[in-house]
Amino acid sequence: MRIIEDINHCSELGSSSVVTIGAFDGVHIGHATILHQLRKISSQTASPALMVTFEPHPQEVLNPKRAVSLLTTKGEKLEILASLGTQTVVVLPFTARLAGLSPEEFVREIVVRKLGAQRLVIGYNHTFGKGRSGNVEILRKLGNKWRFKVDVVSPVVVDGQPVSSTRIRALLSEGKVSQAAELLGRNYSFLGCVCRGEGLGRRLGFPTANLRVEDPRKLIPATGVYAVRATLPAQRRVGVMNIGYRPSFGGTQRTVELYLLDFQGDLYDNEIKVELIAKIRDEKRFLRKEALAKQIEGDIKVAEELAK
Repeated sequence: MRIIEDINHCSELGSSSVVTIGAFDGVHIGHATILHQLRKISSQTASPALMVTFEPHPQEVLNPKRAVSLLTTKGEKLEILASLGTQTVVVLPFTARLAGLSPEEFVREIVVRKLGAQRLVIGYNHTFGKGRSGNVEILRKLGNKWRFKVDVVSPVVVDGQPVSSTRIRALLSEGKVSQAAELLGRNYSFLGCVCRGEGLGRRLGFPTANLRVEDPRKLIPATGVYAVRATLPAQRRVGVMNIGYRPSFGGTQRTVELYLLDFQGDLYDNEIKVELIAKIRDEKRFLRKEALAKQIEGDIKVAEELAK
């Protein structure tokens, strides 16, 4: 997969591209449908396919105080796009100037002059331009003016509702990771670096890896205990992960702790990819450490079953 971070280099690909544009946060099954249509039209017309996304997420510029938590970091997004067979990705810096372009200015400057679009493939609810004032109807009118065709992809509907990044964020924020996985088309995951903790798990007989999430903008699911799969250097393991405040030990800061089944070794400073399979239970306070240890044993059995 080719990654272009300077839009001026798109001219090297020719003047008749098939293009899709969007934040594509999460690269969920609705996005995958758009990308499938992009590849299909590209093949039919023998034209280069350009997938254009933004960095940072537009909300970080438009409303930084209420910026959304990310489903995918830039690196994660690019990795998923490559796995879906995407040919070329253009990473467009989302700046205040770009946000200030009117719909017609955006189409003229970006879609036509920079990207050389002959076909534009977009989702049914696509908005663009200053104040998100452009929509599908406006885009079709501008397509007639600038001589490119607009292909609109219908929503993917699950349980009576369109799949969207907003819906997935809401599910994860409620701890509903298995439902989120259905909409993503894969388990939700994040990267964490193993850092030193207080050794509380080891004292209980369950040594845990304390994870520092690599990107602070990344969405971490709701407090609770989860069954997970963890990718370590050269191996994968099933695990039990606790996201929360460790109430049994009087904790006040939110932490992410991971216990790996059948693992022995030193993980400090290693990067681990954690895929969430399902939520096992809510976090709760235990008055006796023996009761907590017994509960963890039960959590491990549940995680083993869920990971089969």
